[in-house]
Amino acid sequence: MASIHTKKRKNSVKYYIVYRITGSDGKKHLKWYPCKDTNEARLLLDDVAQAEKEDREYKPQESSAYSKKVKDYSQMSVKDLVLKYANEYAEWEARTYHANMGLIRNYIIPFIGDCPILEVDTPFLMEYYADLQTKKAVPGNHLSEPGYISARTIRDINKILSPAFRYAIFLRLIPSNPVSGLKLPKIEKNPRKRWSEEDFIRAITVCQDRDLKLMMCLMVNCTLRSGELFGLTWDCISLKKSPDDSEPSIVHIKKELARLNKSAIEATKTKIYLTFPNMKLNAETVEVLKKPKTQQSIRSVFLSPQVRDLLIEHKAVQTQWKQEIGSAYQDFDLVLAQENGRPYTHGMVSKKFKRFCKENNFPEVDFYSLRHTGSTAKYRISKNIKAVQRDMGDKSSNVLLEHYLDAVDEDRQESTITMGNNIFSKLDKSAQDNES
Repeated sequence: MASIHTKKRKNSVKYYIVYRITGSDGKKHLKWYPCKDTNEARLLLDDVAQAEKEDREYKPQESSAYSKKVKDYSQMSVKDLVLKYANEYAEWEARTYHANMGLIRNYIIPFIGDCPILEVDTPFLMEYYADLQTKKAVPGNHLSEPGYISARTIRDINKILSPAFRYAIFLRLIPSNPVSGLKLPKIEKNPRKRWSEEDFIRAITVCQDRDLKLMMCLMVNCTLRSGELFGLTWDCISLKKSPDDSEPSIVHIKKELARLNKSAIEATKTKIYLTFPNMKLNAETVEVLKKPKTQQSIRSVFLSPQVRDLLIEHKAVQTQWKQEIGSAYQDFDLVLAQENGRPYTHGMVSKKFKRFCKENNFPEVDFYSLRHTGSTAKYRISKNIKAVQRDMGDKSSNVLLEHYLDAVDEDRQESTITMGNNIFSKLDKSAQDNES
């Protein structure tokens, strides 16, 4: 198979593409096609490989194809590269595509979009990232005045540029990735406030809102993401009630609710199971039930008997309500639905949850933080980090360790007492020996 080889001379390096063709004697012979430099060799490799496949000698006049490539690629800009990567190679789902195209449009093209990729090196990108941190962020949907471009945004930009330049290497446009080894700005971590197990136990005993109570229990029991919770349908839940609770009830997490940009759905291969009718005419976005973002997110989680019973009761009430209001109920088979059958949104539940916290004097935390509460409780009970990771649908246990598990004071105190009994108790014996 055609490949690039080098020969070292006294003061230089010669580049060749080596390939095999059949000679007049009927045997395969090596051919060495000389190139001016490594870039020419990279760009011509496919053409020479095609000649080898056709068992013919590569002719120099075919280099016109190379000349065209050189002309095109020498003029390729960062804008051309990232758009080519985004539209031809990247496998982003709709939500990621929409977010990344926003970053490309707002922070890559205006700053370095016109720069030829052959002129981009590591110092250039270091200066670009440093400059970004002095600029104001593009206003979003929030009413508050945007601050400066954050370290998190710069890291997200880097997640686009790094694979885009790797793609350029794959296309043999550049010899190395200028993004490799870049020092990225650190993200200042503000630990998410969360409830303790005691807070949660008290909350579910005083909560009178049936839907909210069930939502809180499912979030903690199944350590769900918000979209996974609101995207649960009855066909994904196996409710088994045996006298001794020997048969487990299971939640199969394979859908999630999301609001996506219509154009992003069309531009990607996002798997959509159901599109909800839009309440507004000519809306750019639409609510959908879609396949989770990663394969790890598709999972099954066991239900505790108590939460299973809540679900059985909830289903009976929901069925009765459907019969009472008839055709006014839009039935999408959702486990958690508004009175008209349409899905809950994160914003609705967040307001409902915050109001509950305020009215009942609970620590105000995000509704999503119940996933943290559940993961910490599960780990305290099982001490099996892989089991908790599997329930959460994370790629690795590092995410769980860094972002979700909380250091509980009772556990820390218990470990200190155990250490005292096993190790420091020798101090008492040492003191007695000295006295004697």
